[in-house]
Amino acid sequence: MDKINSGYQLPYASFEIDPFILLAKNANSLAESSEACAELSLNVHDNTRTELIPNLPEDKTTFIVPVILAADSMSLALDAAVKARKSEEEALYAALTRAETLLERQQESARSLEEEIVSLNQQVETIRHNFTSAADSPVTVNSSSSEAKTLLSTLEKTYKKHNQLKSCREKITESQANIDYIRSRYNTASERLKALEEQLPLVKERLDSTREYFTAGAPQPDEEAPQEETAPARVKAARPAAQARGRIAATIWSYAKIILVAILLAFVVRVYVFDITRVDGLSMYPTLNDHDDLIHLKITYLFSEPQRGDIVVFDAPDAVGKDYVKRIIGLPNEQVTIERGQVYINGKRLNESYVDGAYTVGDINTVLPDGFYFVMGDNREISRDSRYDEVGLISIDRIHGKAVFRVFPFNDFGVIE
Repeated sequence: MDKINSGYQLPYASFEIDPFILLAKNANSLAESSEACAELSLNVHDNTRTELIPNLPEDKTTFIVPVILAADSMSLALDAAVKARKSEEEALYAALTRAETLLERQQESARSLEEEIVSLNQQVETIRHNFTSAADSPVTVNSSSSEAKTLLSTLEKTYKKHNQLKSCREKITESQANIDYIRSRYNTASERLKALEEQLPLVKERLDSTREYFTAGAPQPDEEAPQEETAPARVKAARPAAQARGRIAATIWSYAKIILVAILLAFVVRVYVFDITRVDGLSMYPTLNDHDDLIHLKITYLFSEPQRGDIVVFDAPDAVGKDYVKRIIGLPNEQVTIERGQVYINGKRLNESYVDGAYTVGDINTVLPDGFYFVMGDNREISRDSRYDEVGLISIDRIHGKAVFRVFPFNDFGVIE
């Protein structure tokens, strides 16, 4: 995977964890903005108390509305900062949990591969011993030839398993680096949240004291007003305008909340539910055509495992920043064999109606480790897929989602079969 060095991001990109990090990053930005607003409001508040109170006239009711509105705005900024920090902390906790689960899965795959390699090495030693013994006897030439072929085949399997183990260990190293990063970010977010929660009651106490100071002695609605137009009368006359402004502000805020919720929902849908992918090439012909626009569901594999026959979108192992669209053929822990143009799963021939009887090029005989899938395009003659070392087996963390619907061209609009 590509290493990332910029800003609030994982050291190594991960499809399963990146959405949580993006959510935490956005929450952190909101928190920093809210904290800056709260700090500015507090400075204004303190300056107001320091400079305004000594110069107040005897009747201070004129200042009630602006002072209380200013105090309320600061309270809102502080509340927003606390909620944003909580959102950041929760997103990081979810990311940490997912990363640890992914690491455990990768470690289990590595252990499984190590056991397979040990078994294959033992087979190699046995075959070598038999081959050496057979070579000393001139009457067993055909047997020796068979042993030599078996030895080469077993050595090839061992080599592939070593490569898979190397790749798996690299992923384990990347996952551990991601976990260390997320844990550090989580601890920082928790400390900031704790500091805010400790600060909040102290600041609100100062704001309450300001409110009490300015509202103390304010005339009640049923008190008799003086005959002449005094300062309280002017305040009373100004209240309808202030109330109207308050209603306008409340209306604007209600619309702003609707817009913010809509943006948040759109973000959640795009990150967690579905996305649109364009097919590039004819590797999935006749099922899919070049430039078909597909909807692939991301949420599908959050609740279930990929199944044989699923058309999936995944990170191209041999082309950074590019996605491939292929069909899942082999599942974890299954034996996939391609022999004489046919595909076999655990020794049983696979019925593939989607290839329309096409010959499958390749000489494959491999057992898939846990968490890895064997994928191929329906157009077997030109598809670049798991048959080639540059692509190889596809791990679950590379799969973005399941392609389920074609939205363009319109004459092929509908569910993908």
